[in-house]
Amino acid sequence: MNNPASSTQDELVINHLYLVKFVVNRLTMSLPPGVTYDDLHAIGSLGLIDAAKKFDDSKGVLFKTYSVPRIRGAILDELRRHTLGGQTLCRKARQIEQATRAIELRKKNGAASEEELAAELGITKIKLQRMIADVSRSFLVSLDESVYADNASASLGDMIEDKKRLTPESQLELKERKAFLKVAIGQLPDQEKRVLVLYYFEELTLKEIGGLLQVSESRVSQIHTKAIVRLRARLNQLNYS
Repeated sequence: MNNPASSTQDELVINHLYLVKFVVNRLTMSLPPGVTYDDLHAIGSLGLIDAAKKFDDSKGVLFKTYSVPRIRGAILDELRRHTLGGQTLCRKARQIEQATRAIELRKKNGAASEEELAAELGITKIKLQRMIADVSRSFLVSLDESVYADNASASLGDMIEDKKRLTPESQLELKERKAFLKVAIGQLPDQEKRVLVLYYFEELTLKEIGGLLQVSESRVSQIHTKAIVRLRARLNQLNYS
């Protein structure tokens, strides 16, 4: 006799396998040595299976909303495992984020320029650009990475997902954070704002965005990284205020 729960899980996996391809296609940066896109599809599929096992439809969240971060998380974990200097890259990302937060606090949320960031870090602008390029190739900065130090499950992505049947307290908190995020995105430099809209809302790849903006794919990746670091800095500011 078939287990109804198992059958439901199998159906979820089969009906949402396209999400694995979707996530892998969005990860367009350089792969570490020894890792292929077939490997990413396999790891992403395992993440999808795990999501199907843990999914609880009584929470009022769509399976697509629930599973995509977990597919991406499984892939990112595998990539980090194969990436040399992962801790160093994390440290670089945090340094840029902290410097961004310090500058923008002083400027009352005015955007920190590359010149100001370089001065804050005590490095040259060229070295700063190399740091940003390193981080942008590392898969370490995305909307799915945890933002709040006191809540490992909270991410930027959580705040733009359509979550249903939340508690009144959660609804109020989510509404406040969404409002803050909307303001923070509105304060980004125009190019960074446009990249975020095209990538997360129009769902274009970095290569497609590069074609629209007439810049290289690696440059789009760097712009994306700077935008996410800036948003993380501002949201952490909200968390500590």
